[in-house]
Amino acid sequence: MESISERLERENIRLASFDKRLFAFLIDKVIISALFFVIYYDAFKNATGDMQAIMAVTISFFWQSVLLEVLYHTFFVWRYGATLGKIVMKIMVLDGEILDFPSLPKALIRACMRIISEWCFYLGFIWMLENAARQSWHDKLSGTIVCENK
Repeated sequence: MESISERLERENIRLASFDKRLFAFLIDKVIISALFFVIYYDAFKNATGDMQAIMAVTISFFWQSVLLEVLYHTFFVWRYGATLGKIVMKIMVLDGEILDFPSLPKALIRACMRIISEWCFYLGFIWMLENAARQSWHDKLSGTIVCENK
């Protein structure tokens, strides 16, 4: 059976660098945070000036923020093969078996596992530095790879 590395070499596909993935991650975090703030603007507006009130609002919407992040990543990876951050950085997510955009279930698994990786002190992301296919936990579990966009 052909390995991912062999398949990528045969198809002339280059894996995305850690730097590009990091910048895409940061861009996506800014976008998700802005969306979250816009959606819950009224709640934040009422807490203006009081840091404890702002923290209370943020904590009270914890699960909504997790859901927003999962929906954002699932939709964009499934539909476009990349989140907005990845599009800006010219990288994309591919299903490691068919070298095409991930299916909806794979995109959802990837998005959920991504959250768990964050909750584990980003260890799932650091994992990509130690393997040839540069797969993080969420890539390994969903069978995806992140590569340069041609």
